[in-house]
Amino acid sequence: MPNKGEVCQNTADRVDGKHVKTIDAYSPTTSARQRVFYTSFATKGTHWLKVVNLGTPGRAKFAVDAVASKR
Repeated sequence: MPNKGEVCQNTADRVDGKHVKTIDAYSPTTSARQRVFYTSFATKGTHWLKVVNLGTPGRAKFAVDAVASKR
């Protein structure tokens, strides 16, 4: 769960190697612990989540402070 704020940038989220969402974490005010992405899976097993920093000019920061998983 990342923070959103003025210096936060865009990320591309990939699940199991496929692009599923681009997140814009910009907000004019800082807000902590925002759920910005959710997914579920049709099958049990090992899955991969990759957050790709897109390097948005002037907004170099993207921090993840929590990841939740439920079986």
